[in-house]
Parts: sequence; structure tokens; C-alpha cells
Amino acid sequence: MARVFSRCFIHDFLFRTASIEISFSTQNSRVLVKGDDSTGNMDWYSVHKKITALDFSCEKRSHIV
Repeated sequence: MARVFSRCFIHDFLFRTASIEISFSTQNSRVLVKGDDSTGNMDWYSVHKKITALDFSCEKRSHIV
């Protein structure tokens, strides 16, 4: 089963979609992943547009941002 959210907590971090943050004074819809030698030190940057939670039948949960 899949559900869509505008915000979620993952490992004690709050993530929100960019659309919900328009009127907020703080921002937490952007993610930066630092690259390493395997990526040629290329950094990856993204803005959350949708947060989808996937519920698996074996009771594991995964969040796709």
C-alpha cells in the first residue's frame, strides 16, 4: 500500500515538501548528498515534491522522497 504525505519524520529528522513550506520561515524540503570518489566527488541536490510511504505486507516500511 502506498500513501502520500506533505511531511514525515525519518530517523528523528522532519522532512516537508516544498509546496507546504511556501509560508514557513524555515525550510527543510531540500536534501544534499555529498559525493565521494566513486561519484567523482559530484554532490547530489534535490527538492522534495512528494513524500510517498510504502507499506509492505511483511510489516517493513520504506519512505521514498
